[in-house]
Amino acid sequence: SYRHRATIENARVSATSLEDFYASLEMTLYLDPLDAGNVARAVQLCGKTNQFNTRTRRYDKADLERMIEAGSDVIVIGLADRATPRENIGLLILSPDPDDPTVGYVDNYLLSCRVLGRGVETTVLQWALRRAREKGWATLRGEIIETERNTPARDVFERAGFAHDGTHWHHSTAQAPDLPDWLEIESGMA
Repeated sequence: SYRHRATIENARVSATSLEDFYASLEMTLYLDPLDAGNVARAVQLCGKTNQFNTRTRRYDKADLERMIEAGSDVIVIGLADRATPRENIGLLILSPDPDDPTVGYVDNYLLSCRVLGRGVETTVLQWALRRAREKGWATLRGEIIETERNTPARDVFERAGFAHDGTHWHHSTAQAPDLPDWLEIESGMA
């Protein structure tokens, strides 16, 4: 852990730009459906992640499985870099709007705080716009339910290019931004 942080800090100091820093980390982002191999970690993340958590929903295994049955994508986010093997570090839940079949919403989005500041936060939402388009949604909505501790998550939708209507953040899936070339993305979503 200490060696990994030192490696990251050395890369940050020697990089000539933010994109060069990100590229130097040689990161791979994994976006996989909830399954028997990752459900325990997903539930753990739901219960323990407070700082980067958009809605602070606490779901157990049965909750997550019910969401999948109702048409939601429950996506476990993994990350590997040049100094650290793959680790599941987050959860993204994309759900259909029950009142409008053209709209999806980010039911919850959370990441372990130790991966913040690497561009992963916004890249996941950029990828989510593409996934929402695949599901037939013209718009993806999200919201931040502020808590005492989730300050690091409060501007993630804005940084990812979502507009705010006074209540929710929203983005057209037709206008999804390009994904960064400094991050390899592997999706197991069908």
